[in-house]
Amino acid sequence: MKDDVSVFEEYESNVRSYCKKFPKIFQTAKGSLLYSEVGEEYVDFFAGAGALNYGHNNEFIKQRILSYIEADGITHSLDMYTSAKRDFLQKFAQMVLEPRQLDYKVQFCGPTGTNAVEAALKLARRLKKRSMIFSFMGAYHGMSLASLSASGNRSHRFAAALPLTHVTFMPYPYGFMSTFDTITYIETVLNDRYSGIEKPAAILLETVQAEGGVIVALTDWLQRLRSLCDAYDILLIPLTIETEVLERGLFIIKRSFIA
Repeated sequence: MKDDVSVFEEYESNVRSYCKKFPKIFQTAKGSLLYSEVGEEYVDFFAGAGALNYGHNNEFIKQRILSYIEADGITHSLDMYTSAKRDFLQKFAQMVLEPRQLDYKVQFCGPTGTNAVEAALKLARRLKKRSMIFSFMGAYHGMSLASLSASGNRSHRFAAALPLTHVTFMPYPYGFMSTFDTITYIETVLNDRYSGIEKPAAILLETVQAEGGVIVALTDWLQRLRSLCDAYDILLIPLTIETEVLERGLFIIKRSFIA
């Protein structure tokens, strides 16, 4: 049975991607499974672009959310102080920061990865008073303007319809570049006054390149990059998608941080 997607074709913007290639209408979801309106069952390999680590409608998380809503918990407060934010920050510090002896601040961005990237880039440029950013070939950081500037996909970049500047792309260690010392190359560029490349405020990277081909950065390479940033007064912005369930039902999704 073919799904009737005419209402989407008529009223929804053409800025769509996945649904055009898989025009099914889904109605419910549980765990790793999606169910269409006609009862067909599909395994969800999207997982919300990696954000739904615990699957759809996880019972523990769902009950905590329902309890909060039923208690008339605040769902939108701009950046005002709330008891929910206080509880989160206290638990985050206790479970994440203190055991690692991290003297970090928490910024509450929007709900998407590109929101976190945009905020990190603005903070880095403001702090270091430098506009240049180093990103990596194969990178994907989001579709808003600054994030798109740091993404390598030509078709995505073309959609901006204007020049995307103040980002220099460095080789990521994969493919034929896996035998090339990319860290030494970056350091050479920084030290060569004729390279024509400005010192960046930050180096932005995915610890696992997703759209770049699911490429996992080696631990030694990441450690060398960390040391290079320390030596040259450059901030490091690593992107991760990591979820942790904390005590008393609090949960977090860490998308990016400045180090």
